[in-house]
Amino acid sequence: MNDAAGGAVTRVLERVSRVAVWIAGGMMLGTVGLVSAEVVLRKLLNMSFGGADELSGYAYAIASSWAFAFALLSRDHIRIDVVYVVFPARVRAALDMIALASLGAFAVMLAVYAGQALSFSLEMGATANTPLATPLWIPQALWLLGFILFLVVLAVQFVRSAGALARGDLETLHSIAGTKTVRDEVREELDRQA
Repeated sequence: MNDAAGGAVTRVLERVSRVAVWIAGGMMLGTVGLVSAEVVLRKLLNMSFGGADELSGYAYAIASSWAFAFALLSRDHIRIDVVYVVFPARVRAALDMIALASLGAFAVMLAVYAGQALSFSLEMGATANTPLATPLWIPQALWLLGFILFLVVLAVQFVRSAGALARGDLETLHSIAGTKTVRDEVREELDRQA
């Protein structure tokens, strides 16, 4: 994948992940509203919606997986960079590639597990052991969808980073996979205000 094509694919993934993260944020706000209403109803009227805790758990899991791709594209995943910043550019580039590969391996494990859970729920016709009796395939499928988007973004970022490394373009590699520098964060903030 040449850098122009990789950039175009990344822009599409940025739009998709931005929509996903907005939906995830909406789910979290909805959860806050639901749980708050549940607490008030229990306190004032001694009644309950029933299932607020169950639905909030599903929303949290789904929202988390849907936000991973956006966090990766925004370079917002937490990395310990105390020593990283003192290394030469080539060593940092190698560490960036190792970080992407490690994150990819972990994401594959998450997606495989989520896929197995979904497959088992579909085979068994599993429902939650709660008054709502939620068919478990619904939240599990949405959870898996977030991991799949994350894996696609990881694969594209890894290929783009490997291409930049092969060309010796360490600046591009850093802009794709490196940790944010203070300069990067200042530039982002100035761009937002412009």
